[in-house]
Amino acid sequence: MKGAGEDVAAGATAPLGWTGRLLLGGILVLAFLAYRSVLGLEHMGWDTWPMILSSRIQGMGDLAGTFTEELMDGRYPLGHFFRPVANLSFALDHALWGLEPFGYHLTDLLILGASTILVLALGRRLLGTRVGSLSAAFVFALHPAHFEALPVSARRADTLAVLFVLAALVAQPRATASPRRLLLGGLLALCAAAAKETGVLVVAIVFALHWLEAPERGLRGRALRAVRRSLPALAAVLLFVLGRTAVLGGLGGHADSSISAGLTRGPGLLLSFAPRLLQPQPISASGGICELHLWAVAAGACAALALVLLLPLREPRPIARRASGGALFLLAWLILLLEMTGISGEEASWYAVPFLPAYALLLGVLADCAHRAARERRWLVAALPALVVAALLAQHLRFSGLLHDYPSWGAVSRAEGIFLDRLEGRIRAARGGTSIEIRGLPSGLVTREGFVGVRSAAGMSGYSVQAWAELAFPDREIRVGLGATPARSPSEIGVGLFR
Repeated sequence: MKGAGEDVAAGATAPLGWTGRLLLGGILVLAFLAYRSVLGLEHMGWDTWPMILSSRIQGMGDLAGTFTEELMDGRYPLGHFFRPVANLSFALDHALWGLEPFGYHLTDLLILGASTILVLALGRRLLGTRVGSLSAAFVFALHPAHFEALPVSARRADTLAVLFVLAALVAQPRATASPRRLLLGGLLALCAAAAKETGVLVVAIVFALHWLEAPERGLRGRALRAVRRSLPALAAVLLFVLGRTAVLGGLGGHADSSISAGLTRGPGLLLSFAPRLLQPQPISASGGICELHLWAVAAGACAALALVLLLPLREPRPIARRASGGALFLLAWLILLLEMTGISGEEASWYAVPFLPAYALLLGVLADCAHRAARERRWLVAALPALVVAALLAQHLRFSGLLHDYPSWGAVSRAEGIFLDRLEGRIRAARGGTSIEIRGLPSGLVTREGFVGVRSAAGMSGYSVQAWAELAFPDREIRVGLGATPARSPSEIGVGLFR
């Protein structure tokens, strides 16, 4: 009699069932509880106010501009980008909520919830089991790295790219090449690329998924199948790249963006992003202990993954091949992200968010292998992956929003609210042709390495205050800048900002 595990290994997917649905609902509730404090924050981050200003749709020209204009209408000082999906999300938020921060933050939480469901769906597709997919959803939803992105709506370009990459993968057909699902996958791939540049990797990831699932054993057959099924995603992303080039007059990016240099920079970023995934917060303020703990966890994780990759040599069963193939697919996904981040030429703490789906699913693979080995009473095989998963789950849960409130975001939000109230009062009292100076610009807080906290709690800069002023006083001419900013015309108010 064939066991349930062998049914899954043969390509079946274990039904989620009511228990699985309840557990998924519990994960979503925990995620809401972990991040609910975000709903009470102001619009933070240097780019949020410029994104709101430049993304508003007040006529047909603005609607066309959503898909034909540079990000933030060129206000961003560090590069040139084209992200129409991110623009459109801000336009929808403005239409629904105006300038009220609550609605924008609610959208960000909904994106996280939808992505969590898609992580579970992709996990079930890759592994066929509930244990691994639910474990992956739990890790993804509660990972502390989300606190670097969620409180700043302008950083949703990363979360939107994650959402649409996952959706494009889940939408891919399996047994038969359904034209509708292929076209849907292509449309979702286009949305991923149009959300943020990292989304263009969806083509390679879709190709790898179809290679992994191909029933053909020969390299040529698998490659042909993967190429055919990846064509809609490839065509969609190429269409976006052509549109981006036309809008920006080139590929754009940061000043240090480089495809050739990025290929060599990418591997070096492993030492930056591995800690952000495995141990985003230190276990103590002592760097030596933290570093020792991190290396121990990293070594255990590598050993556990090696065990999974070598399983088919010891267990020539379909379920072992499925786990090994899934792990290779997810490792390839992570490597591609490292290379893409290297190409960008910039490194930020919230850039860890696109790595979370593949990382969480890798932990799901380890949890599934440990669970299966324990059921078969192979305790030595189960021990290593179980210990690694338990250690990482404990670390992530300890520093999730359920047990740590990350007060720096609240501090920056309060400082920004006080600053803008003062500035609004000064502007209302000012007459045309005058200049005012205001101190206390809330640029943000940075937690030092080796201490628990947010690495990028950003507030406002000169160009974000300028965007706020144009939104708050649409009928007045205001020029904002760092330092003394004298008025240049009888109707203009000059605002000088001082930190």
